Amino acid sequence: MIDADSWIDQRLPRHDSNGSGIFCASLRAVRQTRKISSAGENIPHAVSRACVEKFDPEQLHPRLMFLKMDGHMLYTYLLTHDHGFAPNPFHGALTLATCKPGMRRVREKDEWIAGFVSKKLRDLTKGNGLDVELGGIVYLAKITSKMSLDQYFKDLEFECKKPKEPFVPWHIDALGDNIYEEVSKEQWKQHKNAHHEDDDYTKMHDTGGRNVLISNEFYYLGRQARQPKDGWRKFKINIPNGKPTAYGYRSPDFDDAQLDALRKWLELEGFKLNTVGDFPCLAPPNATMRASLVGRCDSGCRKGE
Repeated sequence: MIDADSWIDQRLPRHDSNGSGIFCASLRAVRQTRKISSAGENIPHAVSRACVEKFDPEQLHPRLMFLKMDGHMLYTYLLTHDHGFAPNPFHGALTLATCKPGMRRVREKDEWIAGFVSKKLRDLTKGNGLDVELGGIVYLAKITSKMSLDQYFKDLEFECKKPKEPFVPWHIDALGDNIYEEVSKEQWKQHKNAHHEDDDYTKMHDTGGRNVLISNEFYYLGRQARQPKDGWRKFKINIPNGKPTAYGYRSPDFDDAQLDALRKWLELEGFKLNTVGDFPCLAPPNATMRASLVGRCDSGCRKGE
């Protein structure tokens, strides 16, 4: 993992002609984040947070303006699997409770996340006799709340997200992602489910994310994933394309206007807010799950805070 000093040196000038002032003060604040690499934190996120919280963004030195966090934060990544499990878009809330531990640790309320079809996912769909579009958007979601894995498991409002036996293939009750119970401090029990093995590596990987990202404002396209004819740059969306996305790949120019345009495009394509547009990408053609089912469980699913 790149350390914070290397990350800073790649992006900040080594000398400032003023020799002091906001640039140097900001640089000192940035240098104080060097320990984040060993703690597994997101360096760009922590660096930005350190500077912007400590100083007025409007007063940042011009060479530090890349740290200014205006508009909507959008973080993208490439999905290698889509079973309706991670993310889980059912019961009226899209949740990310397993996989992507880095994103679940550092992404925050009111940020947007989006998953796109990777080459691996496309190849897997071909094995099912489908051909999901490479680079297509599978889902777009605003993080409306965030809670710990243990809170998620205990919250009665998310009982609907616990997988229920028998695990009928492609039935939404079999796809629940609420599978981790903290039985004692840092000791986790993985409850029986249809997608993740109960082994040490999987449990460490999943619970290392600590949190569940919850969205009550999302679009889920599933295997109807697609992209505009002229690509994602029209919305100023950056796609990773091989770049590391442990914490999500930021689109710094994605603002209110781009978000509005993207939402209008999705709706013109026939996808409605908080609606499951189609089966997950890896559902076989003969799957019988009601893809349009969005609804709430008996206890109701949490609304955005």
